Amino acid sequence: MKLVIHSYSKPGDSVTLNFDDNGKQLQGISIVSHRHNPPDVLNLMVTFGRLPDRTNPVATTTLDGVSKQLTVNTSNSDYRAL
Repeated sequence: MKLVIHSYSKPGDSVTLNFDDNGKQLQGISIVSHRHNPPDVLNLMVTFGRLPDRTNPVATTTLDGVSKQLTVNTSNSDYRAL
Protein backbone atom coordinates (compact mmCIF):
# COMPACT_ATOMS: atom_id res chain seq x y z
CA MET A 1 0.00 0.00 0.00
CA LYS A 2 1.32 3.48 -0.87
CA LEU A 3 0.42 6.95 0.30
CA VAL A 4 1.69 9.71 -2.01
CA ILE A 5 1.73 13.37 -0.99
CA HIS A 6 2.35 15.83 -3.84
CA SER A 7 3.77 19.37 -3.47
CA TYR A 8 4.17 18.94 0.30
CA SER A 9 6.81 21.68 0.64
CA LYS A 10 7.63 23.03 -2.83
CA PRO A 11 5.76 22.74 -6.12
CA GLY A 12 6.68 19.42 -7.73
CA ASP A 13 7.86 17.74 -4.51
CA SER A 14 6.50 14.36 -3.51
CA VAL A 15 6.67 12.04 -0.53
CA THR A 16 5.71 8.38 -0.85
CA LEU A 17 5.11 6.19 2.20
CA ASN A 18 5.21 2.44 1.49
CA PHE A 19 3.42 0.13 3.90
CA ASP A 20 3.28 -3.67 4.09
CA ASP A 21 0.25 -5.48 2.64
CA ASN A 22 -1.71 -5.08 5.87
CA GLY A 23 -0.89 -1.38 6.09
CA LYS A 24 0.38 -1.83 9.61
CA GLN A 25 4.10 -1.34 9.22
CA LEU A 26 6.12 1.24 7.32
CA GLN A 27 8.51 -0.36 4.81
CA GLY A 28 9.98 2.69 3.12
CA ILE A 29 9.86 6.39 2.39
CA SER A 30 10.74 8.05 -0.91
CA ILE A 31 11.15 11.80 -1.25
CA VAL A 32 11.67 13.69 -4.50
CA SER A 33 12.51 17.36 -4.14
CA HIS A 34 14.86 20.02 -5.43
CA ARG A 35 17.26 22.46 -3.82
CA HIS A 36 16.81 25.89 -5.38
CA ASN A 37 15.39 25.17 -8.80
CA PRO A 38 13.56 22.20 -10.33
CA PRO A 39 16.49 20.88 -12.44
CA ASP A 40 18.53 20.40 -9.23
CA VAL A 41 16.64 17.23 -8.22
CA LEU A 42 17.27 15.36 -4.96
CA ASN A 43 15.94 11.85 -4.32
CA LEU A 44 15.94 10.30 -0.85
CA MET A 45 15.00 6.65 -0.36
CA VAL A 46 14.76 5.08 3.09
CA THR A 47 14.00 1.40 3.67
CA PHE A 48 13.13 -0.14 7.01
CA GLY A 49 14.06 -3.57 8.29
CA ARG A 50 12.05 -5.78 10.59
CA LEU A 51 13.31 -7.18 13.88
CA PRO A 52 11.83 -10.20 15.69
CA ASP A 53 10.07 -7.90 18.18
CA ARG A 54 8.34 -6.20 15.19
CA THR A 55 10.22 -2.91 15.48
CA ASN A 56 11.37 -1.55 12.15
CA PRO A 57 14.64 0.39 12.24
CA VAL A 58 16.12 2.16 9.23
CA ALA A 59 17.99 -0.44 7.17
CA THR A 60 19.27 1.63 4.24
CA THR A 61 19.24 5.20 3.02
CA THR A 62 20.16 6.50 -0.41
CA LEU A 63 20.50 10.19 -1.20
CA ASP A 64 20.89 10.93 -4.90
CA GLY A 65 21.82 14.41 -6.11
CA VAL A 66 20.94 13.88 -9.75
CA SER A 67 22.36 17.02 -11.33
CA LYS A 68 25.50 16.87 -9.17
CA GLN A 69 26.01 13.17 -9.97
CA LEU A 70 26.46 12.44 -6.27
CA THR A 71 25.01 9.43 -4.47
CA VAL A 72 25.36 8.66 -0.76
CA ASN A 73 24.37 5.19 0.52
CA THR A 74 24.23 4.09 4.14
CA SER A 75 23.42 0.67 5.53
CA ASN A 76 22.57 -0.26 9.11
CA SER A 77 22.72 -3.79 10.48
CA ASP A 78 23.34 -5.94 13.56
CA TYR A 79 20.70 -4.30 15.75
CA ARG A 80 20.58 -5.72 19.27
CA ALA A 81 18.45 -5.07 22.32
CA LEU A 82 20.20 -2.96 24.97
